[in-house]
Amino acid sequence: MKYVMFETTDKSFVQRIPVIFPNNLVHALVADYTGVALREHGLPTKVVSAGEITWHADGVRCSGGSSTLGVRSLPSDARIIEGMDYFHGIIDPEDAKEEFEMVNGIDDNNGNAPLYPEEDEISQADRGELGFNPNAAKILREIL
Repeated sequence: MKYVMFETTDKSFVQRIPVIFPNNLVHALVADYTGVALREHGLPTKVVSAGEITWHADGVRCSGGSSTLGVRSLPSDARIIEGMDYFHGIIDPEDAKEEFEMVNGIDDNNGNAPLYPEEDEISQADRGELGFNPNAAKILREIL
């Protein structure tokens, strides 16, 4: 399974919203369509992480990243997914910012762009090894 983690902010809190979907879908397409649906319901969001999700006896594990979105999984993703029923994805805004900057190599002093996932962290479907076009989101946007 794959997931995309959206983030919406309010004055006093950050809410992360996970969307879990099958491996045969592409991260960018799911993010585009889900983002539109969330905005139509009054939730301006951005994608903060994505990757693969697996379930184990000791809990959820999130790993990898998405080449089509240019983001990787964050250390807190599994905790947010596991606690969604209880905490509804709400986290401290400073914790969210620090974690995102740490994982994506952003330096507040010079505003570097995020680093992209290493090749071995990118999911098999996003690399196109299962016959999926990693440029599908771009192609679809051009058609529409």
